[in-house]
Amino acid sequence: MPSEFDVQEDLLLIVDIEESITQTVRLGGDPKHAAALAGRHVRQQGLTDGEPSVVVHTSFRRGGEYELLFSAYPATRWRAVQVWASAQSHSVAVVPIMSLLWRFLGQGKALIYRSGSRFTFLANLGGSPVQFSTQAFSEDASDLSAMAGVLAEGIRAQLAQSPAGADAISTLGTISWVCRLVEAPDREAIDKEIIAKIAASLKTGIVPIVHEPLAGGSAGWMSGLAALRRVYRPSLAVCAPADRAALTALSQLRSAAWVSLAIAALSAAGAAGFALSTSSLRTAAQQTEKEADRIEENIRQRASAATLPPAFEETRALVERLSTFTSSPDLTQILGALAAAGGSGVRVLRVYTVQAEKTPARTVGAASTGSGTQNSTSGQGPRIQIDATVDVSANRAEADALSDFVALLRKQGFSVAEVEGQARGSLANGRTVFSYQIRSTRSNPQGQVQR
Repeated sequence: MPSEFDVQEDLLLIVDIEESITQTVRLGGDPKHAAALAGRHVRQQGLTDGEPSVVVHTSFRRGGEYELLFSAYPATRWRAVQVWASAQSHSVAVVPIMSLLWRFLGQGKALIYRSGSRFTFLANLGGSPVQFSTQAFSEDASDLSAMAGVLAEGIRAQLAQSPAGADAISTLGTISWVCRLVEAPDREAIDKEIIAKIAASLKTGIVPIVHEPLAGGSAGWMSGLAALRRVYRPSLAVCAPADRAALTALSQLRSAAWVSLAIAALSAAGAAGFALSTSSLRTAAQQTEKEADRIEENIRQRASAATLPPAFEETRALVERLSTFTSSPDLTQILGALAAAGGSGVRVLRVYTVQAEKTPARTVGAASTGSGTQNSTSGQGPRIQIDATVDVSANRAEADALSDFVALLRKQGFSVAEVEGQARGSLANGRTVFSYQIRSTRSNPQGQVQR
């Protein structure tokens, strides 16, 4: 859309930004925080830079969770559209394309929306949204044909995960086909080869909805967006409460005007129809003003609810501090285990504590020669570390003695990881000093034993 666009009349602006991301996600908690949670989900996946502008299209409660259909837009572009729309002298209703497509669907229905080389499948299974998107390399016929198989497989996989399972496709019946813009002489020629390939793969019918030719010297081009006008409602527009109130009033004004014309045509007194129309408009305006006030108050309440309590940071610091205590080692148990493992011929030189995050550890295998080691995550909080060597009086090879030492500790519920110690090196008798980190596998927070 150009940066400057001369709006000559009230406008329904259907937004389809190429960089947008549409997904379905299952979340827990309070649905009023759905937009914030969806934004965090998108950022964690690395699909957007910075804070996105999230628009929630629908949510469906299932047990203790809810399924969310949303779109995330680049914040800068989305705000630019909103600012431009608010600055126009005529009313501009900004509506995301997915909001219209979802409202267009009835329960148990599905559609495929094509926007250039991008394809989006959307289904309404009893109020539960199912969505899948894919994109071809280009709009060349060969690339679109290759994409058709990927789209069909993706649709089949998404529907298989729904409660209806493998029978979901058969329950949907005919799938509607909607194009933002397509080059075709008539409805029957719209994406004929692509539709046939996808329909054959899914074993179901796919039929284009009514597409209207573009006016203004664009012969041969058609768009399916015009058919979505009939499902538009002011509640779908994404704008400030004051702008939404204006759009609602405008919609009611047009409805009241048609009622007035009908009464004037059927009644003997035209003045009675005019009076009824005026009363209806006054009542509608009052209702609209109350609705705008209610929405603004709801926004203020949500903003205050989203504010963290004053003592939150102190409480969080306390919880983090307590978590380090719960992960601290039991020194008494470890000393007892080391004493029991002394029969292997290994002599413990010193026992001390370290901060685990500062010590890269390598898990020790059956032998302790350093072969077959791999990186492991040590976790948080202090850990017990030892420096040990093989006693020369034991008359045992280092590898054998250390292997028995590790096995005895494991038998007592401890894992041994080789680390860089404070006294690593060689003694005068030629024996090597080894440093190990000792951890209890019984208290592993993930329930996983290091091997």
